[in-house]
Amino acid sequence: MNQKNTIRIFILLSFLCVVGVFLMSGAFQSMAYWGNSMVWYWVGAVITYLIWLIGIILLVLAVTKKNGSYNLSTIVSNVIFLVLFTLFIVVFIFLLMLIISRQARMGF
Repeated sequence: MNQKNTIRIFILLSFLCVVGVFLMSGAFQSMAYWGNSMVWYWVGAVITYLIWLIGIILLVLAVTKKNGSYNLSTIVSNVIFLVLFTLFIVVFIFLLMLIISRQARMGF
């Protein structure tokens, strides 16, 4: 298999992961109403995040492939950056929701 076909396959698989995340996010949001807790919502959120991460890794592999080989340091640094950025966004949203809920309880 030549380099162009490999890049196309990686891009196609990345696109399929994006479509899968889009379709699964709605289904997993309905799982939030299963039971008395948010456990199933977070199970769905983690599965969706993992599929998203696989798609991003495949896209990074497709973009960074040069001369038939991968620059490993670029791939690792891009994946670490994406995971840390996503973690930052999740923590920021969680803290924002915590602050809003505390203000609502205090009557502000």
